[in-house]
Amino acid sequence: MRVSWLALLCIAVFAMAQTPAPTPQDAQALEARGDWPGAENDWRAITRAHPNDYRFWTSLGISLAHQNKWPQAINAYRKALALHPHSPEAEFNLGLAYFKSGNLEKAVEPLKDAAAQMPGSRQIDLVLGMCLYGTGKYAGASPYLDRALADDPANKELRFVLAQAYLGSGEYEKAKTQFQAMLERDPDSAQVHMLLGEAYDGLGNTDEAIAEFRSAAKESRIPDAHFGLGYLLWKTHKYPEAVPEFKAELTLDSTNHKALAYLGDTELKLGEVSAAKRDLSAALALHDTVWITRFDLGKIAEDEKRYDVAEQNYEKAVNLDPDRPEAHYRLAQVFKAQGNEARASAEFAAVTHLHERKSEDLILKVTGKGAAAH
Repeated sequence: MRVSWLALLCIAVFAMAQTPAPTPQDAQALEARGDWPGAENDWRAITRAHPNDYRFWTSLGISLAHQNKWPQAINAYRKALALHPHSPEAEFNLGLAYFKSGNLEKAVEPLKDAAAQMPGSRQIDLVLGMCLYGTGKYAGASPYLDRALADDPANKELRFVLAQAYLGSGEYEKAKTQFQAMLERDPDSAQVHMLLGEAYDGLGNTDEAIAEFRSAAKESRIPDAHFGLGYLLWKTHKYPEAVPEFKAELTLDSTNHKALAYLGDTELKLGEVSAAKRDLSAALALHDTVWITRFDLGKIAEDEKRYDVAEQNYEKAVNLDPDRPEAHYRLAQVFKAQGNEARASAEFAAVTHLHERKSEDLILKVTGKGAAAH
C-alpha cells in the first residue's frame, strides 16, 4: 500500500517539529570541535529565537570571524552594540574585525573603548597600537605598543615597530634607546644603523648620525642609506663628500628624485652649473614635490636674467614650503630687477614676517610654552 505524498509531507513536518531548537551549549560544543559553519548556523537560529540578547549576536560574530566573513561579522557585532552599547567584548571583536579586514581607521575607536574597559589586556594593546601605527598616529601608538612589548620583551618585530613609532612621533631619545638595544643583538643590521642615525639627527647629534649612516651605507644596498648619508653631509656643508653618496644612491635607484634634487643643489653650490641644471631638471621631471628643486632652478634662471622663468620657479618653491623665507627673498630681488617695487616690498615683508615668527617660536621653545604667570 502506497503512502500518499500528503502523508509523507505531514510526517516530515512532524519530524521537524520534534527537532529541538539549538542551545548556546550546542553552539559552543561545535566551536570546541572547530565546526565554525555549524556554530554559525546554531547562533543564527538562537539569535532568531532571542533577537534582543546582545551576547548571542557577539557569539554569531565570532563564528563568522573564524570563517573570515568580515562584513557579516562586523554587522553582528554592531547589532550587539546597538543592544548593549560599549560591551567590551563586542567592542574588541568589532575592532579586531575591522583590523583584520584592513580598515585600520574604523578599528581605532572600538578598540580604544575596549582598552578603557579592559586595561592591561596585551591583545588589545597590541592590536590598537598597530592600528594607530598603521594610520600614522605614532604618538598615540607608542604607549600601547610599549605595554605590549613589556609583556613580550623578546618580540624583535614589536620592538622594531615601537622604535619606529617613537621616531615618527619625535621621541628621539626613546627611539635611540630601542635601536641601541636592537644593535646589541644584531650589530650588523644596516637598517637599524640607519634608523638610529635618524634618531641621532633628530637629537641634533649630527656626527653620531653620520657615523650610523656610514655603517648602514658601507656594505648595504638598503634604499636611502646613501641618500641619508649624503643629506647629512650636505647639511653640514661637506659638499664634495656628499656628491658621491647622492650618486651612489642614484646607481641603486635612478628614479630617486630627492637624490637628484640634492645632487643638483650640491653641484650648484660647487659651481657646476651645467651639471646642476641637468640633475635638477631630471628631478623635476620625476616629481615636482621638493622645494629646493624649484628654488635652484629659479636661481639659475635669475642668474641668466630669465626673470619670468625665475619668478615661476620661486613662486612654486613658496607653494611647496611656505615657511621658508629664501624663495620670498629671491622673488623680491626678481621683482626689484624688473622695476616692480610694490611686489618686491610685499615679498620683503613676507621675509620679515617669517623671520619674526621664527624668533617667536625660538623664544617659546627656550622659555617654555607653559610658563606660569607671576
